[in-house]
Amino acid sequence: MPRLGASIAGMSAPSEESSDTRPVPGERVLRAWRTWLPFAVVIAVLLAVASLVVSLATGAPAAQSPSCPPAGDGPAVRVGPPEFTDNNLAVYVGGDLVSASAVATAEGLLVVRGNTSLATAGGAGVTVVGATGVGTGVAPTPGTTMFAVGGDLAIRPDAALELGRDDHGGGNLVVGGTVTPGAAIASHGGRVHAGVGPSAVAEFREFGETLETRSQALAGLPPTGVTTLAGRSLYFSGDGVAALQVFAVDGRTLARSTLVDFTGIPDRAAVVITVSGENVALGTGPVQDAGVRIVPGPGASRVAGRTLWNFAEARSVTITGTSPVLGSVVVPAGRASVGAPTIGRLYVGGDLLLPAVPGRRDPARHSNAGWSGVAAFACQPVREIVQ
Repeated sequence: MPRLGASIAGMSAPSEESSDTRPVPGERVLRAWRTWLPFAVVIAVLLAVASLVVSLATGAPAAQSPSCPPAGDGPAVRVGPPEFTDNNLAVYVGGDLVSASAVATAEGLLVVRGNTSLATAGGAGVTVVGATGVGTGVAPTPGTTMFAVGGDLAIRPDAALELGRDDHGGGNLVVGGTVTPGAAIASHGGRVHAGVGPSAVAEFREFGETLETRSQALAGLPPTGVTTLAGRSLYFSGDGVAALQVFAVDGRTLARSTLVDFTGIPDRAAVVITVSGENVALGTGPVQDAGVRIVPGPGASRVAGRTLWNFAEARSVTITGTSPVLGSVVVPAGRASVGAPTIGRLYVGGDLLLPAVPGRRDPARHSNAGWSGVAAFACQPVREIVQ
């Protein structure tokens, strides 16, 4: 605050009358310092408090850790730069990605094997990939690939794409085909590589098979807990022992529920819920853990980080609602339409649609969290190809 500092420096101590006891220059300086010291202390305290408030409000860390978040509750969804590093796939689309949402965010590494179209529905819109500024704060290493497209990338004139954020660290965009000429793309220090051919997604060419193999293996596990629908409340009651809690539910039963309740889930256990049915509709709603309603914060991150929704048979999955889906969503052999926030992984073997939702600008907001039940889906500070 230069003006404030200049004002203080320009002030002088009260004048002294000439006398035999006139203070020497050193005493005059000391008296001036004593006079203005209380004001300086007050100002310093106010500045420190203001800095603390900003830090608490943004959750801004000193630097992004090169490690995954520690096991446990996990980082809560908040506003601020990344705190931890995850270079594994956060969102995978085996077919095409079409986003019509005015604001869409995909925190973490996004890979689309087919084409991508960013077209907002009325008014200017933006898609942010990688370090998104709103999420769990678990993002790829700055300067690495944050978005890879195997086919073409089409961006309408009223849409824009950001790779990271200017104050959070940018990343690279790699496109196998063409990019709309003159498209609004901000890589924030990263690079844009277009027309590179199959090499754009070559590293992930086997992931679709891995996804289906892991999904089918999880679907074949015998349940360790009991699933019960009482009214519109869906209860998943674990055995309190197994490190992997396994549940099964019919898609029609899931569609009738408006509240999900977990009980008997041990600390640090992973949860997989296999949903049967070829055409499944999921409307998000409140979630309870051990009878306690989950609200935004560490509790939501704990449930999201341990849970995986496995739509192993689905050809079509439609997700709607204003509450977030707590847990990874796996649709290995079908397409998905996701019009609700998600926290976890989002893996779709077919096409993924992020639709426009009337009255909402940001229905498609994905926050990144790995799932520890399968190594291929877990957080990886250094990406490994796990088959």
